[in-house]
Amino acid sequence: MLNKFSVYIFYAIAILLIVDFSLPGKEILTKVNSIETTRQSYYNAGGNSHLTYTITTEESSFTASKEFVKKIDIGNLISIKKSILFNEINSYSFNGFLETYSLRLFSGLILPFLVIVILLAQTKFNLKISALALIFKILLVGDLAYILFNPK
Repeated sequence: MLNKFSVYIFYAIAILLIVDFSLPGKEILTKVNSIETTRQSYYNAGGNSHLTYTITTEESSFTASKEFVKKIDIGNLISIKKSILFNEINSYSFNGFLETYSLRLFSGLILPFLVIVILLAQTKFNLKISALALIFKILLVGDLAYILFNPK
């Protein structure tokens, strides 16, 4: 009985995250205050690195792709769409160029969907994937904690 109840709780959390991501949120028009480029290095044999781009506005700060950063300048007005329940940035746009925030896409849509699929496979089809289900349940709880306690 307790096991069924916990499965329903994980379904509810996953559906809540998907609904929050999917609903059209509030749109904010804000000015770009700064664009920061940071080189992230890997200390491995290949010596690889990549650049990350952080956009800071009057409302928030978030990472964006190189293509988006090339299209904007400091002082431009960009449109940010935030989710209704958790006030997370879902997408941002400038002059018709729309991008979905990649971390939010994973945490709000892909991970909860995978949890639902794995739980359905475990309960409805009696697949023996309890370790995989446990790992994804832990990931879902961590995702919820990140969304709730992430400074906006």
